[in-house]
Amino acid sequence: RARRGRLVGRGVPVTCQCEPARDLAAKKSSPSQMEGQMEAAEARELAWAGCIPAVFSLAQDEVTTLEPPPCYHANLPRQSWLPLVTGEVVEHFLPFAPPMARASSMWMQCRGEPLRWQVPVGVLFDLLTSGDDQPGNGDMLPWQLTVRFQARPTDQLRGSVDDAKALVRSALKESAFLRCGSAQPVMDLSPLDDARIFEALCSASPIEAGSPAPAPSSGGGGAAPPP
Repeated sequence: RARRGRLVGRGVPVTCQCEPARDLAAKKSSPSQMEGQMEAAEARELAWAGCIPAVFSLAQDEVTTLEPPPCYHANLPRQSWLPLVTGEVVEHFLPFAPPMARASSMWMQCRGEPLRWQVPVGVLFDLLTSGDDQPGNGDMLPWQLTVRFQARPTDQLRGSVDDAKALVRSALKESAFLRCGSAQPVMDLSPLDDARIFEALCSASPIEAGSPAPAPSSGGGGAAPPP
């Protein structure tokens, strides 16, 4: 018997062979079921809308101008990855960085600890601000991040937007295979659905299925310079 299901990435449906097909129209949801569905939808919305206020500053030993650049303020979506949401941060600090600095060489620190871009933003924040000997997350806001362009301790800290997109696609394929037994649902995504997924990861605003394709992102979603 055919089995069908849906993987949803911020309103992007992906059909896979998972759960039994059901005629939902022929069934009447009980009040408890409807309440559960509403709670699930609210929880999903809150999870995707979660952002971390962050303040970026250029490392003092890499400032090449008489005056240091102003800090850069941004709201980072917890569900995203740093290369997808820090494009504008690079543009802000690059004119103040050493002459040989390039956008692709930027990396970041938190209290001296290099940040691995391969880890989602929310997980990074929780790992670095939680613990028996650390204050609560609320005491760490806004998140203080140091931007560097030189002396990268390892090439693993080097990551571009394309690298981040490749990582996300790989994770989606793994998830689809675990749930559906095949990565084909992700491989069959249209360019429109693919664009919606990455726009969702760069923005805290949900994207509904069937909405127009988003404009190409510069990799600075959610970020804005201070007034």
